Amino acid sequence: MKTLSLRLFLQVLLILLCFFPSDPVLADPREFADITQQTIRDGIIDIEYPVVKGLDNSVATEKINSLLSDHVARFRAGMAEDPYVKQAVGRYVIHQNADGILSLTITQYHYSGGAHGMSTMQGYTFDLATGYLYQFTDLIPPWERDRINRTIKQQIADKKTPLLQPFTEIKREPDFYLMPDRKIVIFYQLYELAPYAWGFVRFPIEY
Repeated sequence: MKTLSLRLFLQVLLILLCFFPSDPVLADPREFADITQQTIRDGIIDIEYPVVKGLDNSVATEKINSLLSDHVARFRAGMAEDPYVKQAVGRYVIHQNADGILSLTITQYHYSGGAHGMSTMQGYTFDLATGYLYQFTDLIPPWERDRINRTIKQQIADKKTPLLQPFTEIKREPDFYLMPDRKIVIFYQLYELAPYAWGFVRFPIEY
């Protein structure tokens, strides 16, 4: 009788352990952001920019959106104050929205007459858990810089990129964005490295 009762007790205990594990199962943090598009069209101004939603951390959401909206506000104000600007356009590209990272570029174009307009591009790479804006030196250790410089020199040679000045090494904080295949893309502004016709010169590098 005691043996039967002990067996019954152990069976019940086993069932309870299966349904009530000792360690709670925690949900994974949000690995991507929901992106909606905000549009501003006002006279010469034509801007589209991203708005982040759906993150677990509302503070992170606010940090990211504040930085992006401030960027757009500065561009809009600068163009509105310049009497020579005939057209001002802002666009964005999402390069990575996965694995807890949001990496994007915002391109700004304005035309003030002449042969062509002028564009600039800025990269933003965020930690979706905290809203932290990554700098290049946050992601790439100092000992990797020599390898990156060699890789860029090789890509310049392979593509026969015409340079306005010889390339020696990257800046301490170069412009960049991330790609989901473990690549960091270092890019240069118009006229910064190559002629205007070459656009934004980009160097994808594994990291």
